[in-house]
Amino acid sequence: MLVAGCSKTPLTDRDVGPFAKKYVAAINSGDVDALAALLNNKVSPGDAADRLGDAAGGPWTLTDTTVSTLNPSNFNANLQVRSAQESRTWVLGLSDVDGQFVVMPLNPSTPSGASTLSPSP
Repeated sequence: MLVAGCSKTPLTDRDVGPFAKKYVAAINSGDVDALAALLNNKVSPGDAADRLGDAAGGPWTLTDTTVSTLNPSNFNANLQVRSAQESRTWVLGLSDVDGQFVVMPLNPSTPSGASTLSPSP
């Protein structure tokens, strides 16, 4: 996905909205390979499977997207999503790398790829 311009101006909700819709669609599809391609984060190959596991309880509907800028190349996208049973906020740590979004890993990993975090109860 191309990001608006090369000027490193802060991105808006409108800039991230199409990506957020693709992200929710990829989660709903359950296709780990499609989600991994969208995440564009080759250093965390297990991240797509982690995200699909975390998103159990769908299908999800995107209801709102907001962006907060951390610095000119890094920002958080807060996706408000809803299923028939609940509402959640998914926070995506995004980077603008050469005009494309790269999603930061859901869980920090060791070099072997094993998660360093315990699952929540």
